[in-house]
Amino acid sequence: MGMFAVFKKMTEEEVERYRQGEELSYDQFDCDIDKSWQEIHYLLTGDIADGEPPLGYVIPLAEDVETLAEPRAMMAAILTPEQVRAAAQGIAQIDEPAFAERFDFEAMVEDELYPLSSDEDEKELYDYIWAHFNALQTFYQEAEKAGSYVVFEIC
Repeated sequence: MGMFAVFKKMTEEEVERYRQGEELSYDQFDCDIDKSWQEIHYLLTGDIADGEPPLGYVIPLAEDVETLAEPRAMMAAILTPEQVRAAAQGIAQIDEPAFAERFDFEAMVEDELYPLSSDEDEKELYDYIWAHFNALQTFYQEAEKAGSYVVFEIC
């Protein structure tokens, strides 16, 4: 199945329950970007596992993001409403031409992004990542509008 990423909008009270160990079932998540999470993060930040805010918050791997010590998933992070706002505003500025400009298939293969291989169809991969990025833009706009926290899990 592999490592896929999901996002959930939450209230402050829901986040507190989550921090205390309440688990979420897969069908409770608001946005599923499948296995595109590392490619999207890389295209936004130029980094595999870190990245400067606000784009480092989109796939929350930035150093100042709260991560759970004992996540229920392979990795779990919580974004505050302020970090959600920054992420939403950061990716709102990236349209399809700007995204295409960031897409560098050879660099992604060379940097061994998960789950890429050199025999991938470049056009299919681009379309797959672009579709998931569009879903993230919509998700973050909705989360910002609601003033939500965001929980992110890699499962």
